[in-house]
Amino acid sequence: MARLEEKIDQISDPNIRKVIREEVKKIKNRKQFGLVFEQHIPEAVPIYSAPILKGSIVAKKTDSLRELYAVKEILGETAEILNIVDQSIETVPLKTISVVKRFGEPIYPALVKVDSVSNNDNSAPHHILIEADNYHALQLLEYVYPKKVDCIYIDPPYNTGAKDWKYNNNYVDSNDTYRHSKWLSMMQKRLTLSKQLLSDDGVLILTIDDYELYHIGTLLEEIFTEYDQFIITIEHNRRGRRGKNFAKTNEFALFLVPKGKNLIQEEELNEVIGGETRNLRRTGSGSLRTQRWKKFFPIYVNEATMEIVGAGEAVPLGQAYEDSKEEGIITVWPIDEQGVEKNWHYGLPRTREQIEKGTLVARKQAYGLQVYYTLRVKKSRRLKTVWSKSSLDASTHGTELLAKILGKGSKFDFPKSVYSVLDCIKAVVGHKENALILDFFAGSGTTLHSVLMLNEAMDTQHQCILVTNNEVSGEEATVLSEKGHYPGEKEWEAHGIAKSVTFPRSKYTILGKRDDGSEIPGEYMTGVYVEKEKPRTFKHLGFIDGKSMDLNSKKQLVALIDGIPQSKIKADTTFFVDSNSEASIIFDDDNFEEYLESLESHTHITNFYILTKKASVFKRMKAQINSKLGPLIVMDEGKRLYSSGFSASLDYFKLDFLNPNEVAMGMQFKSILPLLWMMAGAKGEIPDIDENQKYMISEECSFAVLLKEQKFNEFYSIVNAMDNITHVFIVTNSEDAFFEMKAEFSTKNVLLLYKDYLKNFEINRQWKG
Repeated sequence: MARLEEKIDQISDPNIRKVIREEVKKIKNRKQFGLVFEQHIPEAVPIYSAPILKGSIVAKKTDSLRELYAVKEILGETAEILNIVDQSIETVPLKTISVVKRFGEPIYPALVKVDSVSNNDNSAPHHILIEADNYHALQLLEYVYPKKVDCIYIDPPYNTGAKDWKYNNNYVDSNDTYRHSKWLSMMQKRLTLSKQLLSDDGVLILTIDDYELYHIGTLLEEIFTEYDQFIITIEHNRRGRRGKNFAKTNEFALFLVPKGKNLIQEEELNEVIGGETRNLRRTGSGSLRTQRWKKFFPIYVNEATMEIVGAGEAVPLGQAYEDSKEEGIITVWPIDEQGVEKNWHYGLPRTREQIEKGTLVARKQAYGLQVYYTLRVKKSRRLKTVWSKSSLDASTHGTELLAKILGKGSKFDFPKSVYSVLDCIKAVVGHKENALILDFFAGSGTTLHSVLMLNEAMDTQHQCILVTNNEVSGEEATVLSEKGHYPGEKEWEAHGIAKSVTFPRSKYTILGKRDDGSEIPGEYMTGVYVEKEKPRTFKHLGFIDGKSMDLNSKKQLVALIDGIPQSKIKADTTFFVDSNSEASIIFDDDNFEEYLESLESHTHITNFYILTKKASVFKRMKAQINSKLGPLIVMDEGKRLYSSGFSASLDYFKLDFLNPNEVAMGMQFKSILPLLWMMAGAKGEIPDIDENQKYMISEECSFAVLLKEQKFNEFYSIVNAMDNITHVFIVTNSEDAFFEMKAEFSTKNVLLLYKDYLKNFEINRQWKG
């Protein structure tokens, strides 16, 4: 580095020398450990709606945005432009160039309504789709929702080396040696902005595959230093993606959770764990008396009432034990059917405590009196770090689902399973009623779809904000260019992802039908489980005589049955019933009465195998078993038709940029009105306003605007009497007057227009790497 600095001093041009010296200084200040990557040239975004004027900075619509020009003259349908770098001049058609904004330049954003859809419910917050470059959209959202977002879910473009994403209007592919650092530079800018949106309990979820997993993980550690990072493996492609050496079946979800906070919700179980009775006698590892002699003690049962009346002291090893001599009392020891001395599941203090509470029960079985305890009922458990279930399949519940909704082949590759996104978001906001959820890499709109499903299933009012550009695929761009169309034109924009995929998908999902009136076929898994009776399975094995079977034949038979271990089958076994198995078998129907009695507490058994030659005997045994055990109750997931739609509203906006002078003069109030509406909760329809109004009060939208401060007293008296107004905006050039008026509204959110808006965006947002 010292030799390089010596050479820099020899540069004759002072300006070039200064720039290079500053860049070297930045490199020296970069830390030596952690993630090091090239900070690329600033990104730029074309603004097709902006008028091209003399002096405008523009770029050619079909070229890289690195090549910038200044407009020297407007000549009818053409413009004379000056290359900023080499100072060359050329004349080009106006329709082939557009105004551009470089990241770091002050912007003054606004939202222009493009479309909307509503299905019944206007009381809930509207969901919002913003068509924009997500960097500038995040700047706008930072003004509207600072530290108010509960969950950010993003699925950024994977840097696979294919033409997956653009940097400065150029696709980044495997031939680009800087593709990793370009991707990280792009992500760094956006993640840094998004952090400012998260609430104190907000969680960021980022899904990624292994191409950039380690890079993005390190970048997240640098930006989100106050957060713990958890990596979840999601099996989203069970068939596996073809590749070298391994077939990849999974991707990753990175959860960024504020340090020291327990915010991830437990997984609701499809069926209750616990609630069933089990033998108090321990089985398996550590179950012998010699291993835990202090748990070898007598339990006393009243023979007449079957009530457990007490427990005696533990009997040390080597010491003889005997039954109670008290009349009418039966003594139960932890000794199994083979006479092996075991120990109890509970110790003596807890056993006595449970006897006092009446939670232990005694039952007569074929192999003697037994004592049972009830498992603790558990309805949820902590989420594991590996997720694998059929609903996560991105082909069935992503690609195929999207095709069903749109009614045609999708232009969007590899959409997420809607259930995968739902599970991620539910883990963060499952305990809340009205969370704010943001996705600024919205793609096909899966995140909104999952929020709609979550609201329906849990009767909540979560609000979803989607941000996506209107990028046209490379193939379509080529075709459109050959036809003489350019970005910004109606013919071109109609093929963009926001207009052709994101909004149509969201609209059809909410309505349950497409624009042509055709209903969307299929049904959702709702995630809501209800109790349902399920028949037990009975198999009549009449092809073999169970009475005469030898041990080898019995073992061969049960080897074909799931759930019955061969080790439990003995030569004299006439039937098998076990508290740990859902399958049971009876070899000898002469022992049916004894077998039926043994089923008393085994309501968990679902599969019965009955060996008998007579069909009539099988039918009788089946009927008696069903009568003995009662119906099998399972938790069944409810279904819901796609065509049912959802009670929700969605507003589709396009990001635009305003002239700050016009804003300051009050000429752009209608343009920033959607921002005020969003701040106040995005409820109801955005009100229309007459330019001659003195003030605007919207009871439906929960906000009020004072446009003429001389009308304050009248304005105040109305607003102060309304409980549902949450936000008040005051237009005035005097900060002193503003603070005087603000003081009157002690319970409202009061903001100054237009200075608050202008100050927020006039700060140069230059990226500091």
